[in-house]
Amino acid sequence: MSRVEALMLPAGGHCVPMPALGLRVPPRTPHSLRWRAGSPEAVVARAVGLGLGLDVAAGAEDVVAGALAASRTDEGSAFVTVTVTAGPAGPGPREAFLEAGRRLRHPVVDLALLPGAPFGAAAAAAAAPRGGPSQADVGDLDFDPSPAPDPRQVHAWVDAWRELLALRDEGRIRVVGTAGAEAVDLALLMDSTGEAPAVNQIELHPYRARRDLRGFHAQHGIATAALRPLATGAVLLHEPTVHRVALAMGASPAQVVLAWQWLHGDAVVSTATRPRQLLDQVASLDLRLSPEHVALLDGLDGGTPAPGPTGRPVPRRRRALRRPSAALRRFMSPRR
Repeated sequence: MSRVEALMLPAGGHCVPMPALGLRVPPRTPHSLRWRAGSPEAVVARAVGLGLGLDVAAGAEDVVAGALAASRTDEGSAFVTVTVTAGPAGPGPREAFLEAGRRLRHPVVDLALLPGAPFGAAAAAAAAPRGGPSQADVGDLDFDPSPAPDPRQVHAWVDAWRELLALRDEGRIRVVGTAGAEAVDLALLMDSTGEAPAVNQIELHPYRARRDLRGFHAQHGIATAALRPLATGAVLLHEPTVHRVALAMGASPAQVVLAWQWLHGDAVVSTATRPRQLLDQVASLDLRLSPEHVALLDGLDGGTPAPGPTGRPVPRRRRALRRPSAALRRFMSPRR
């Protein structure tokens, strides 16, 4: 089994190693099915032991902190990523980050991500200074013709990026990036601050290859981190083309999709609810797809999810099952 390699990210004059494979850690809620099949402590501890990074979703800080404490993981041995979400009515980016760090009980966060611009791409393109990459390089990449919002919203988003850069310079964050940013968003940040994100985390899978955006990343030295590699709802597991390649390679459908990810992105952020699923994901590093198989998977770009095993389309979202109330159970029980 291959070892998870490290990706070197620029961090203001030096480089920081980031694991090329990360585990997305969702929050644990009373009605969530995510962790019902396994213990988050066991999954997180196994991920750290295999060399995976931890991508901590909002609300999951306590889960990760408890898992690292229970596994007695040495401080600094786990690469921790947080997404800093700061809305106009909520705390600012600095306050939001410090609160996440307090809940994580992690003095220094390895990677902090700023979500993509909450306004349309048209506003980002209009706000960017003339002559920068937004004019010369972006072109029509993912252009959103929605009307431009209040300029204060644009400036607040750029100020949030500046705040993350300041936190990095203070030593509280090792490296900064973005999550879900489009090319015009990235160009706006570069034009306004002179510094590009080290990594941009985007949804990337055979149904959505994002060739233009990945080309923009490569042109400006931005690493691509693939989020939701099996697509929303893991619908790629029911794709006939994926099954055909998996059968030919003697691998699982999930391993085939992850192997495709390694060819198209710099890093992958996946999910797992059992430790053995992590072993399956790490094993995908050893899988080498043939050019014919890569072409088959590339041909899925822009397509629609295949029907599930019942012949009906797989739902994009799944609602958590809730236990019926006592009154409802009495109503459902057969009368004697």
